[in-house]
Amino acid sequence: MWNDADHLIVELTAALKRERARAAHEIAVLRRFELDSAIAQADESGACGGINDVASDLAEQELDQTLKGRVCQRLVDVEAALLRIADGTFGRCYLCGRRIPEGRLQALPWAAHCKACAASLRASQPLPVQAGLVAHIH
Repeated sequence: MWNDADHLIVELTAALKRERARAAHEIAVLRRFELDSAIAQADESGACGGINDVASDLAEQELDQTLKGRVCQRLVDVEAALLRIADGTFGRCYLCGRRIPEGRLQALPWAAHCKACAASLRASQPLPVQAGLVAHIH
């Protein structure tokens, strides 16, 4: 006989598998766009593109890499959640071991941390913009 927790796991497993497929598709699209952009940039460079074209291309490449990095990280997080389901540790905070509330798991099925630990982790990491500024200053 199935209880509510079993139904929730089945529901979240299905959501994670859908998210895995979505992330894999997004990565494929970003890779195709990256290739198309590289070809277009090669064509432009042959036409003596100006400094503005180069700056625009670099900014676009940086944005694409950031997007791809975030999607790849989401895919890693989804795969890790599926592994936690398989080994029976799903729904427990990776840091403190407390139960992650059902509402948080329904909103973010790949969540590995309770809200408090997630907030603590975010607060201890510099914002990407700040890290980039520091790198450019030095």
